[in-house]
Amino acid sequence: MAVFSGDLITILLLMYYTSQQHLNCCKKVVAKTINSWCCAELWYEERAEKTKSGPDVEFSICCQKGKVELPLLKKPPDFLVALINGHDRRSQNFKDNYRAYNSMFAFTSMGGHVDENINNGGGPPQFILSGQNYHRIGSLLPEAGTTPKFAQLYIYDTENEVENRAACFKSNNKKKDPIDKSLVKDLKEMIDYCNSLAKSFRKVRDAIQAGTKANLSLRLYRKRSNDSRMHNIPTVDEVAGLIVGDFEDSEIGRDVIVNDRRFGLTRIHETHVLFLPLQYSLMFPWGENGWEPNIPHRKTKEAPNEKEERVKIREFMAFRIQERNMEFGNIVFAKRLFQQFVVDCYTMIENQRLSFIRENQDKIRCDVLSGLQEVVDRGDVDASLVGKRIILPDSFTGGPRYMFNNSQDAMGICYPSYRRRNTGVVVEKNGVNLDNGYVVPYNHFLLMRYQAHINVEACNKSNAIKYLFKYVNKGSDRSNIEISNKNKADEPIDEIKRFYDCRYLSPAEAVWRTFAFDIHQKFPAVIRLSIHLENQQVVKYDDNSQLHNVVRYREMVDTMFLSWFNANKEYEEGRNLLYSEFPTKFVYIAKEHRWQPRQKGVSIGRITYVPVGSGELYYLRVLLTQQRGCTSYESIKTVDGKICKTFQEACSELRLLKDDKEFKDAIKEAYETATGDQMRRLFVRLLNMNTMSNALDVWNCTWKLLADGILYNRRRALNLPDLQISDDELKNLCLIEIGKLLTQNGRNLSDYKCMPTPIVEDVNTFENKLIADELSYDRVELGALHASLVQKLTEEQHGVYKEIMTSVLSGYGQFFFLYGYGGTGKTYLWRTLSAGLRAQDKIVINVASSGIASLLLPNGKTAHSTFCIPLEINDKSTCNITQDCHRAQLLRASSLFIWDEAPMMNRYCFEAFDRTMKDLMGKVDKANRNKPFGGKVVVLGGDFRQILAVIRKGSRGDVVKATISSSKLWEHCKVLQLTKNMRLKGDSTDKSQTELKEFADWILKIGDGRIGGDENGEAVIDMAEDLCILQQDNPLLSLVDFVYPNIVNCLGNSKFFEDEAILAPTLEVVQEHIPRSIISNYLQEEQHNIIIAMENSNISVHCNFKTSPRKLNEKYIFGEWTAFVNQANFNIGCTIRLTLLDPPTLLNVSIINPNA
Repeated sequence: MAVFSGDLITILLLMYYTSQQHLNCCKKVVAKTINSWCCAELWYEERAEKTKSGPDVEFSICCQKGKVELPLLKKPPDFLVALINGHDRRSQNFKDNYRAYNSMFAFTSMGGHVDENINNGGGPPQFILSGQNYHRIGSLLPEAGTTPKFAQLYIYDTENEVENRAACFKSNNKKKDPIDKSLVKDLKEMIDYCNSLAKSFRKVRDAIQAGTKANLSLRLYRKRSNDSRMHNIPTVDEVAGLIVGDFEDSEIGRDVIVNDRRFGLTRIHETHVLFLPLQYSLMFPWGENGWEPNIPHRKTKEAPNEKEERVKIREFMAFRIQERNMEFGNIVFAKRLFQQFVVDCYTMIENQRLSFIRENQDKIRCDVLSGLQEVVDRGDVDASLVGKRIILPDSFTGGPRYMFNNSQDAMGICYPSYRRRNTGVVVEKNGVNLDNGYVVPYNHFLLMRYQAHINVEACNKSNAIKYLFKYVNKGSDRSNIEISNKNKADEPIDEIKRFYDCRYLSPAEAVWRTFAFDIHQKFPAVIRLSIHLENQQVVKYDDNSQLHNVVRYREMVDTMFLSWFNANKEYEEGRNLLYSEFPTKFVYIAKEHRWQPRQKGVSIGRITYVPVGSGELYYLRVLLTQQRGCTSYESIKTVDGKICKTFQEACSELRLLKDDKEFKDAIKEAYETATGDQMRRLFVRLLNMNTMSNALDVWNCTWKLLADGILYNRRRALNLPDLQISDDELKNLCLIEIGKLLTQNGRNLSDYKCMPTPIVEDVNTFENKLIADELSYDRVELGALHASLVQKLTEEQHGVYKEIMTSVLSGYGQFFFLYGYGGTGKTYLWRTLSAGLRAQDKIVINVASSGIASLLLPNGKTAHSTFCIPLEINDKSTCNITQDCHRAQLLRASSLFIWDEAPMMNRYCFEAFDRTMKDLMGKVDKANRNKPFGGKVVVLGGDFRQILAVIRKGSRGDVVKATISSSKLWEHCKVLQLTKNMRLKGDSTDKSQTELKEFADWILKIGDGRIGGDENGEAVIDMAEDLCILQQDNPLLSLVDFVYPNIVNCLGNSKFFEDEAILAPTLEVVQEHIPRSIISNYLQEEQHNIIIAMENSNISVHCNFKTSPRKLNEKYIFGEWTAFVNQANFNIGCTIRLTLLDPPTLLNVSIINPNA
């Protein structure tokens, strides 16, 4: 067995000197052979492969056995012939600087990067090109202030043309200037005389010099009217046409238009007939035609009825670079310019191939069968919207997939196995005992032919020798680069561009590839055996395919792997073979999708390479190296009669997987000294190297060690030292951190099928301070509190608690209203629900209609501040919350919303919150847009007997209409009710208990309208005497004396006023009547009343400041207190009233919005 891959120049030399045919035909090798078809001079060993074993000699590398017929190049002008053949000083100067003189008279510039560093050594000069190559032509005239270049030199400043051309290649050292100006002058005159392209550009010069003021353009024709096989030298009119004035793009087609200064550089396409003569004016001094797509093949006797084909660009170039007696050979004799030419020509060939792949990659798509079935199931049948692109397939010679697959084929053939029997026979040589263990790989043919031991090994080191050709084990020359663009991290990788950018092309490889010599040879043939998981076979289809037809077809047609199952069922002989051994006895008939017994020939099989990180597919491949005669996926997983659940489990049962204990121990050992980030980097390194047989098992055993430091970093970032994270959340955050490290190495967690996938949304959760605040509770403490609270629930409360908790935990959103008057235990129930859900790491949002009411709730806030409800509300309002803000993330992550004292708020507030939640949750699932509050559980609480929403200048009907029960949301609401007064279950005496119950019942009757007569908005209610203040002389002072007894002696004690308050019906009473009455009656002679006001009719601030009489002077008041007011910065604009009392009692600031 033998295998050769890579550059076969080395292989050809080996075959050349070892071929028995060469030994018999040594005389023929010395002389060249003339090809009868195209008169090319070729070596005898260059004959066609099929004629090497017979007497007839035919050649295909030059003209495809006569199919390619092109006119020979006309002999160059005598002046150029003399320079090429001469040996005088001018001729030698010309030949030494052939590339420079050609570039001096070229019409186009050459793209790509020429690597000049390779010629710094002592070896023969090389022309090495990297990157994508292209030819471009500039405008007819240079931009103002710039020097003319290339084609512009034929038009602009022609009086100084020789100086301008020589200046382009002028050396800083005048003594060593390689350019001969007299030679430049003679070459210019020669080109002006014979080159049709030069004559066309001179026409433009003449038109400009004649004073033509209209816009000038030169049109370079792409097509020729004459047959390119017979006529090669075009006339001036066939080359180009002068356009005066404007023109329509539709008239141009693919012709090249060279404009004046209006446009920049124009690219000349490889298919343009002038692509080569525009660049190589000295190789094609007459302006001969280059390649064009429509040159037909010649009919031959061997294939007279063959379908008419066109001459390919490779065939054209292979014809042109031959040496012929009938042709002068100004191409092959061009020295280093010839190197540039062959490299340039092969880039044309390669560019055309890659252009075809780029233009047609959208037409062929592929996806796995299960993925297509899912698409069909959801109703998508347009193939153009599904699948992934194939960028650079393995059919492209020299591409990464091509090289990889052939490398794997070579590994499949591998080295021959040498038998080294321990016979006990020992040979002594120079004092060393040698036995069969010293036998090394050898080539039997070379050993017998030359009667010498010749090691055939691949060199891997060179110190002193410069090699012209690559070794067998190398691919195309490439540069190693790293490109980073954070703004385009998500863009797909362009493999074609990457191939262009990284490869380096030399003349030797360009000629080898142009002649279509073999890139690799292998014997015996290697059959690549595909594998796939169940329903995971790759399906190819085009844009016009109907996906249900594609799926139906693939389900009816078996793949190579599935056909192997069927063959094992049909042929008993195959049941003793491994999948990789199957091609030695069977042949796969691709058109019929079946295996049949082999009749002749030798082949071996190679199972497709699968990376270790591919999960179950990798373990399937491992099992196929052990399991024989499988007839189904279940049979592959069967070990000792037991069908394993997964292929990995089957591998473990067969002990095909190594123990990962060393990796677990390594992580545990590193934990003693390494930081958490270093630990995670160690795990990522193990993943990248594919060293673990079961990465999931290692992860499950060590994830707590790998998560070290994550909680600490989150606490610091959020400034929440008490932040708590559950194990599941910590594990998810650790996976996210590992995923970030993998991304830095060009991988991601999805590349490792065995590893769990993190929930990316959790990143936002722990970077969001609002969410972090809601998750920072001590779950253990809340769990104990919840257990205590649940035990004290009444049967009625427990029923409500159970229904709400069931709705939350089931994930089925519901809208509740808990109806109960004061004392029935609503707040107690809120505390129980909040503690229970927060102990389970769920978010509960507690809000109330007012700030005072929110203080009674666990972590309660006002509804307006939490939901960003507008102050001016209407039936179209929405909350001021955007989709991606932190508050939106908080609302999406919340499990329960509790809204206390709901009847006091306008129904528009609830409707605005409903619209907002539908919008936010609709981003998660479109179905949520049709559910109340976006599918969240919302519980409102309150008592409709209490004060309802305040409607400015509204009627009784307006107030009722503004309640939540009048909203369309109410039809989705389930009303729950509490009826037992929990405040009557205290330890009071029987008499006080009775009095409290009577008072509570009386209040309920008033609220229910059962006391006071008709429900017409007004009622007369008799009140018990013990509830009334009977003194009538000064009712306000009586009220103050009742609420604050002995107020005069307690003015200096602030705690005296903490537990009691006077409820006033209007703002005027709070601001005017009560303060004036207190000052006038209790502080008669000590009164000091000074007011500083900032006018605004909407909001008032009433402040009582503590001070002493001696400080009550104008400077102090308007200095110190005005400074305080300014520092307070009431930027909403308000009325501020400062009342100074002595002796003072407290500082009381109240802000009231009378419009609310």
